[in-house]
Amino acid sequence: MSDPEKKKILLLPENQLVSADDQQSLFEALTMAGILIRSDCGGAGRCGKCSVRIVDAGKTEDCPPDELEQHLISEKDLGRGFRLACRVKIESDMTVEIPDSSRFIPEVVAKPATQQLLDEALAVRGNGQSTLKGYGLAVDLGTTTIGVYLCDLSLLKVAASVAIRNPQSMLGADVISRISAVMMDQRNLSRLQQMAVGGIEAAVRSLCDTAHISSEEINRMTIVGNSTMIHLILGVDPSSIGISPYQPKFTEERKVPAQEIGFHFNPAITVYTPPLISGFLGADILAAAYAVRFFDQPPGTLLVDMGTNGELMLKGKEGITATSCATGPAFEGANIHHGMQATPGAVDAVKLDNHSGEIKISVIKNNKGRTVKPSGICGSGILSAVAEFVRSKAVLEDGAFNPQGTHPGLKFDKGKLREFMIAPSEATATGRDLTVTQKDIRSIQLAKSALSSGIKMICEKAGIKRPEKILLAGAFGNYMNLDDCYTIGLLAGVGPENIKVIGNAAGVGAVMTMFDQTSIAELKKLARLAKVFNLSANPEFQDIFVKNLNF
Repeated sequence: MSDPEKKKILLLPENQLVSADDQQSLFEALTMAGILIRSDCGGAGRCGKCSVRIVDAGKTEDCPPDELEQHLISEKDLGRGFRLACRVKIESDMTVEIPDSSRFIPEVVAKPATQQLLDEALAVRGNGQSTLKGYGLAVDLGTTTIGVYLCDLSLLKVAASVAIRNPQSMLGADVISRISAVMMDQRNLSRLQQMAVGGIEAAVRSLCDTAHISSEEINRMTIVGNSTMIHLILGVDPSSIGISPYQPKFTEERKVPAQEIGFHFNPAITVYTPPLISGFLGADILAAAYAVRFFDQPPGTLLVDMGTNGELMLKGKEGITATSCATGPAFEGANIHHGMQATPGAVDAVKLDNHSGEIKISVIKNNKGRTVKPSGICGSGILSAVAEFVRSKAVLEDGAFNPQGTHPGLKFDKGKLREFMIAPSEATATGRDLTVTQKDIRSIQLAKSALSSGIKMICEKAGIKRPEKILLAGAFGNYMNLDDCYTIGLLAGVGPENIKVIGNAAGVGAVMTMFDQTSIAELKKLARLAKVFNLSANPEFQDIFVKNLNF
């Protein structure tokens, strides 16, 4: 029997019926139903990618187009009923047409570093033979990006993988924002859980289509993520993580029926989440450490898992120390003015010629290797741009645009330097100038200071001057140039020759739980032996953070 308080949305052209809460955004309602539409800005109304047509436009009279929509949608299209799904509040039943251009179709993006790490892990831990059957699902539930891997259990290999923007970004770009959303309204706990489940369900459908299998063939599932993400996906209130002493509700591993969480692709399976270390050190850093065989690494090795929440694990002579630092989502292209995921159409590198004034950009190609026009800029692209601006003196050491700069890409607004154009409107897929703003640079500045300060302090805690070797994990690192890191001081002055980019190690660790029966015991051991170093409780951190702000 249907809930009379729910609103009904008829989706065209497939004639699919979706239920929604009153005043819920159309974007959120579709996400919870496992229908993903494009959104590079996480539902903030900046990218214009989630354009849909309200067939019965009169149903949105009480929710007229706001200033953002009027800027991104032509007057003619507004008159035809086109709106941004993230700006439309549902107040009555409606019929909605989703254009093909607005549908999010997960694409497999080549991740050579991640594949190499997986091959190495299998070679060391696997025997090349398997008695397992069917498929497993490994999920790296990141704050900004969700990586989903379909694992062929009989062949010990990843059959297909996709990465999607975490729909939870609608309720906050970082974990503290999402915790605050739950503290303000307990109903947001269920909303956040359903958003993540809906995103994963959509990814599963895409993976099953790619591998030509039925979702019922998936018989096991592992989810890793930071402590807040694991609480949210399990429907556990994470509020205690947001207030001192920042303790999670649980740290032990969990095994939960998929049906209890809300998964429908095969509700009979059990979902496994590895143990957590602390409130801000979760199953993701443990999975990454397991993937790189951290116990076997030499002293002085630092594992850096770069994401919205930067997590660090250092092997010293006296044991393993771990900490976390709030780097923010800028490294993953979120909260950047033209930010997007590292998917086709994203600028992943920028080069400036100071003599000719020419700007060269590298754009991620599509799955068929075809060049596409740039749509936005991903994490490695914004880092590349900032490093290039610093090298060319377009940006000063304090992070401000150089007022004496003469590069034609520098743009003024009301007498102040506000942005740097890296691609003109006629060369982009959006038809708008692609720019890096002063605010974007400040976001990178804050993120780099948080990470480099965290590295400095964890090394001091372990009694060493600097790491001997850095293992750089995270999807962000797949396209990152290490010289760019060194230019802006991202990794505490450690040279590129001492850094190894290993890709999404947390995802690889989750995959290995499918193949290696010893993984659970080792994950527990890592969680037990890691000594937590709380940066925020250290009075020196703020001083070091301020000193590290300059490029």
